[in-house]
Amino acid sequence: MLEKKSDQEYINWISANPNGFVLATDKPNHIRLHYACCGYISNKPAHGDHWITSKNRKVCSVTPEDLKDWGMANLEQFSATARPCRCCKNLVGVNWPQLADQTPKTFFAYNNSLPERERRFVKTEVRPEQQAFRVIIFRAYGGRCAISDCDIPETLEAAHFHGKIWRDGDNQASDGILLRRDLHALYDAKLLAISGTGIVNMSDQILHYFGQFHNLTVRQPV
Repeated sequence: MLEKKSDQEYINWISANPNGFVLATDKPNHIRLHYACCGYISNKPAHGDHWITSKNRKVCSVTPEDLKDWGMANLEQFSATARPCRCCKNLVGVNWPQLADQTPKTFFAYNNSLPERERRFVKTEVRPEQQAFRVIIFRAYGGRCAISDCDIPETLEAAHFHGKIWRDGDNQASDGILLRRDLHALYDAKLLAISGTGIVNMSDQILHYFGQFHNLTVRQPV
């Protein structure tokens, strides 16, 4: 776990650790816990052109418990003001209150087992006839996005390959791929393509946001 000192160091870390955690603060009373794949701390800086400044601090770890310990030791207002970001608060399975209202163990509880992730994945409401396909694809890819490797079930969707239609019975593991929701949208919009050999090709229109995935080889079904 390290506090990142430069934009490049930070971007390199979240790209290499999409399932990690980031503690972000831009003022003493605004301390937020994010998943590393959260758009608020991975797509574009919310204020100005830089992720890391004297006021905007980013501390990264593969476990939230490490971030709790760091925050308690280094941030005076941590116990009173630390919260999950509004997009990440439901990804852990609870509506997290302020740390002051919960024990650290409850606040940072995190079950990342495959059965638990599948349970959360199937809770998403979809047409009944699509649910079986979703489970088949989720299991085939081990519950991880084939491109970003993100394993947060609430962000994942089962996508049919272009030319495959669920109404025609194309609902086998070979008919689809598991993608993070934003990547699924780009795939459907044909701004993201996957070659016959599994190489990801990003449109020039989105390279400034998603260039880290360009020319990657997608994960194969397990």
